[in-house]
Amino acid sequence: MSTPMRTSREGDFRFALIASTLLPEQRSGQSGVWKKYQIASLFYLTMGEAESKPEITQATLTTSPEGEQAILFDIENSGNAHARLRGEITITGDDGNEIVSDIENLVVLHEAKRQYKVPLTETLPTNPQVTVALENIFAPQTASGVIIMDPIKPELTLQESSLAAPLTLSENAETSLE
Repeated sequence: MSTPMRTSREGDFRFALIASTLLPEQRSGQSGVWKKYQIASLFYLTMGEAESKPEITQATLTTSPEGEQAILFDIENSGNAHARLRGEITITGDDGNEIVSDIENLVVLHEAKRQYKVPLTETLPTNPQVTVALENIFAPQTASGVIIMDPIKPELTLQESSLAAPLTLSENAETSLE
């Protein structure tokens, strides 16, 4: 495989390599039956100066019609290279208990937006505060390959499945999530 000498832009390029073969099937009593096998590998190729710039733009508490709760994060990457994120989300409240959820290999493509859903299996504390601590492990940006992002505390909004627009939880509001 050879890469192009010149490209129209710098940053990420994505491609897949697919290998396939035909092999005779090994069943007794059958002849002339061939089976096709395929495997694919996905690649990110970074050309020239590349930087990923991930940012969480919104955090929404959602409740499904079945009553299942989750936090939905809107993440945007304004850079010219993909972001590969890992870290944790911590939810605290008035009772002092913490809910911690790990994030591994969260990919946000260059110049793209995506949503990331974190199902909540524990009861949400009163007056929930969310803290997100992430590392961007997109390798070419630093010698170590890791950029530790400043922890953020996005404002948590409430959105039930029947509501069209999110509602903001204020610090003094009493809200029932049942």
